[in-house]
Amino acid sequence: MDYSYVYILASKRNGTLYIGVTTDLVKRVYEHKNDLLDGFTKKYGVHTLVYYESQNNIELAIKREKQLKNWHRKWKLALIERSNPDWRDLYNDIVSLDPDFHQDDVTQWDGKEKGKVLRTLVKKKLKLKKPMYKLLVIDIDGTLLNRENRVSAADIAAVQRAAATGIGVSLCTGRVPQGCRHILAELGLDGCHIFFDGALVFNPFTREEIDSVPISPALVRQTTLYTRENQLHYDVYSRDTFYSQGNDWATAIRRSFFQLEPVTADFDELSRRERIIKGTVVTRTPEERARAAAFQSHFKGRLDCSWTTTPAFPEVHFINVINPAVNKGNALEKLCRHLQIPPEQVMAIGDGLNDISLLQKAGLAVAMGNGAPELKAVAHFETQDADNSGVAAAITQHLGI
Repeated sequence: MDYSYVYILASKRNGTLYIGVTTDLVKRVYEHKNDLLDGFTKKYGVHTLVYYESQNNIELAIKREKQLKNWHRKWKLALIERSNPDWRDLYNDIVSLDPDFHQDDVTQWDGKEKGKVLRTLVKKKLKLKKPMYKLLVIDIDGTLLNRENRVSAADIAAVQRAAATGIGVSLCTGRVPQGCRHILAELGLDGCHIFFDGALVFNPFTREEIDSVPISPALVRQTTLYTRENQLHYDVYSRDTFYSQGNDWATAIRRSFFQLEPVTADFDELSRRERIIKGTVVTRTPEERARAAAFQSHFKGRLDCSWTTTPAFPEVHFINVINPAVNKGNALEKLCRHLQIPPEQVMAIGDGLNDISLLQKAGLAVAMGNGAPELKAVAHFETQDADNSGVAAAITQHLGI
């Protein structure tokens, strides 16, 4: 395969940046370094190769180049820092991959076409390797699960192919561990996964708890009182149990869709004896959503509220209520430390606003076609939607399996 490349040059650490695209990385960077190309890099002395990535074709590379150019500067800096924290010049690295290349073994040209001539040709084309990803992290609802509440056969096969090659596969979801058992079984996965939007990093098979960040008992009582007074459906979860205050339409969804059987409890009393990791406000009408937004505003700074939906119930909003220190990105860092895998060797796929932090921390970030616009803005790539096996398409395109 003839790859194309997107690259970033810098004038110095945290200095002026230039983003470009090419089908011949060695040749193009050499041209920049030797001021053979009139324009920005020559004018501002931007000569150091600090980042590059390969794409399957020039069309994808151009799309990625435009995306990076539209990123906020701090996102570009973070991208460089993840893979090249010392801001080393990577040019010598890519040249040294070719044992037959010698800096002096070039052809000097003289000419005047457009005021500049190409003074060097690389003797032998360099074939760069695509980055190796050791961990694949996938959201569930709206990513793996389609509108029929199913994981497609194509997605199952692709995930199993990835696992068979030795790539670790972890789910990262707002769901509780019990609500993922059937999905883990269907995919044939074991190991550690991220639950409760990042509040729990846990191996449900060995029962090993890597990290958990619960809600304080006082806030459990306060949220219970608020939702009761404002007529909002509110559930809470410990690591192993789903607690409800009664049976209604939202509880029925939990049974049928999430395969969760509730335990009815007095939440005031429950908060004194049980460690609550997550609460969930469930709405299905505009009036309920307005009251849920007021709930979010009331507890701002004390609790974090992430809004999610699932294709099977597009009119229903699940507002996950968690400790404000929690998000999927932080949980990914904890999982990576446990597995001893650097975040730049992680490929993450998601669709919702609660996946933004996850994709920002991953080395390769893929947004579903049905994903939120805000998520697509921070992703490296966009894949097909959940109804068209977007996970399988992303695995095939970016992992080559």
